[in-house]
Amino acid sequence: MKHKEQTLQIQCVRWLRYEYPWLARLLTHPINEGSRNSRVTGAIHKAEGTVAGVADLLLFLPAVIDGEIFHGLGIEMKEKSGYQSQEQKDFERMFVAAGFAYALVRSFEQFKSVINGWVANCPSGVLARVKAAHKQVEMEADQRAYEKFKNIIKPRK
Repeated sequence: MKHKEQTLQIQCVRWLRYEYPWLARLLTHPINEGSRNSRVTGAIHKAEGTVAGVADLLLFLPAVIDGEIFHGLGIEMKEKSGYQSQEQKDFERMFVAAGFAYALVRSFEQFKSVINGWVANCPSGVLARVKAAHKQVEMEADQRAYEKFKNIIKPRK
């Protein structure tokens, strides 16, 4: 069951990175599931801030929908017959109470619709700043890569 959700999530993230490359650094997956090697590892993760039930994807981009301001979006991926655990329902309740939106996504098409709608409702000034910051980050990354390349190919004396 989890494998189908992971496959859907990977497909969705790939699409977002292609369709909205400037959003790639603002969409994250909090690694919150999977096996723990030991109780000690689990305790360390909990002490570091791991919280049960956190959404599969977090989008750090605000939107205004029907006059209400949302600070960002949590997306829980579920296959068609999947259901939320109590921890996920509890997280959703707290997340929404804090001014964020939450979407339960069951298909690639639904994910695209949620993201396209979210971006369409993001304030234009925020979009402009995010796109400008993305362009600057990419230019700086290119410059660092170029400098590294120059140092690699520099002739030795």
